[in-house]
Amino acid sequence: MNLKEELFMRKSFLILFIFFVFFKNSNAFSEQSELVRFSNDEARAIGIEASQNLQMITNYLVRVRELAQLASNPTMGATDRNYLNSEKSFFLDDIKRLINQTDFQDSFRKQYFYLKDGLEFTSLSQSTMGGEEIPMKYKIEPITDRSFGQIAKKEFFLSSDQNTEIQLNGARIFLNRFSAEEAVDAINSISYQTGVNAVPSQKSKLLLWSEKSFEMNGEKVSLEEKSVFNISIGTLDASQEAYFYLKSALDDLRLRLASVSLIVQASPPQ
Repeated sequence: MNLKEELFMRKSFLILFIFFVFFKNSNAFSEQSELVRFSNDEARAIGIEASQNLQMITNYLVRVRELAQLASNPTMGATDRNYLNSEKSFFLDDIKRLINQTDFQDSFRKQYFYLKDGLEFTSLSQSTMGGEEIPMKYKIEPITDRSFGQIAKKEFFLSSDQNTEIQLNGARIFLNRFSAEEAVDAINSISYQTGVNAVPSQKSKLLLWSEKSFEMNGEKVSLEEKSVFNISIGTLDASQEAYFYLKSALDDLRLRLASVSLIVQASPPQ
């Protein structure tokens, strides 16, 4: 190889090396830009705003549950129940307003955050080792009219001529055909295992419900389209059923609040 060819090879190698370094650094910069999508202050702002609205929604739902319990009293008349049902609608309408209003505006991307849409983002938080900043990923689940406070439910009649054994999510339960109350107690005694609860509906009928889909005797019982926003407490039966939807929604909110509080705790002010 003569001197001219050697210089050409060295020059080509240098150009390739420079291109490689530039390409690598540009990718790193792009990834880093994505990681610092929100600063710690912005992440805290998101967490605080979301938790405040979630807490207000929780307070409203607790009040709606109190109204449902009042309407579940068999001695209450139709006029009083209608009054409670109207008050219930007022609180649920206000919950919808909180879900659909702006919680946070990202000043960099000019985007708005709504509880109805949820949000996934990254921010930089202080590491517990060495004090270096590390990327943290966060997710706030959306709240929608159709998915908030859903339950799976199934009515079940006790056999009149023999005791019954059922399977709930693989667990076998022996039911006393003479006592709906004892059958309910048998199901609820292992609800921590199956995730399925029961209440007596009529003399020989049970209402089984869960906050998730479940299997009963090999048959899948899916979540219903109905959600907490569709409940009524205008009648005795409706007010009793409303309690299950409200419990599911309140359990959901507790998990959301716990998740959002982690964003605030893990994002110290800068």
